[in-house]
Amino acid sequence: MLTKITFLQGSAEYIPLTDGLADLIFLSQVYHHIEDKKKAFSEIKRVLKTGKFLCIRTSTIENLNTILYLRFFPQALKKDMEFLSSRNDIIDTVHSSGFKLKGHEIVRQKFANNLEEYCEKIKSRGLSDLVSITDEEFHDGLAKLEIYCKEQDTETDVIEELDFFVYIKV
Repeated sequence: MLTKITFLQGSAEYIPLTDGLADLIFLSQVYHHIEDKKKAFSEIKRVLKTGKFLCIRTSTIENLNTILYLRFFPQALKKDMEFLSSRNDIIDTVHSSGFKLKGHEIVRQKFANNLEEYCEKIKSRGLSDLVSITDEEFHDGLAKLEIYCKEQDTETDVIEELDFFVYIKV
């Protein structure tokens, strides 16, 4: 069976889909990038079928202490503290938009197989908080992280915590 796939460009605040089309909307590590959350959740509610699910996988202020690299990039941590929401803020925001919380879990995810791989990932500067700091702050933190990683057991998995929320449209 051949499946037709159509790619559409939009944003959380403007989703180019018809009303009540979606069975599931999954936001992964983007919650903190949504500028107008009220408008975004109004749009999500519009395109989601009643009784269907909105899942949000995101970092929150409460799990920043599980993110190893932030020990070496205090400026990035400061940005995260200003930028990220708390678990309760997310629950309240989404609930006030017409969704009922069905479940919440803290998910432990493997970010890297070992510290060497971890340093390589951080070196790519692909995380929004690392992009937001100066080049000097980034290179200073990276040098400290690399020293730390060389001094540790390099074969240890690097685990971080994320929050996973499941809502139903009522």
